[in-house]
Amino acid sequence: MKGIAGVPRVKSLITTLLIIAAAELSSHAPVYAQSTTFGKNKIQYHDFDWYYIQTTHFDLYFDRGNEGLAAFAADAAESAYTSISRN
Repeated sequence: MKGIAGVPRVKSLITTLLIIAAAELSSHAPVYAQSTTFGKNKIQYHDFDWYYIQTTHFDLYFDRGNEGLAAFAADAAESAYTSISRN
C-alpha cells in the first residue's frame, strides 16, 4: 500500500526535529539543576572550642562537653598501644 507522496519524508523530518529539540532541551537541564540545588547539602559548621588531652603517645582533640569521651578514648588508646607494642 502506497501512502501520499512525501508523507514518509515529512514524518522523518518531524521525527528528526523532535529529536533535535529534545536533545537541545535536555542539554540545558543539568545546568539548571546545578544552579538550583548547589549548596543545599552543604554542611554548616559551627564555631567549636577545641581542647586536647596529651597522653604519653597520643594527642586527642575534642570539643567542649566531650571531656568524658576524650578521657575514655585516651585510656583506650594507651591500653591498645601498650598491648600492640608488647607483640
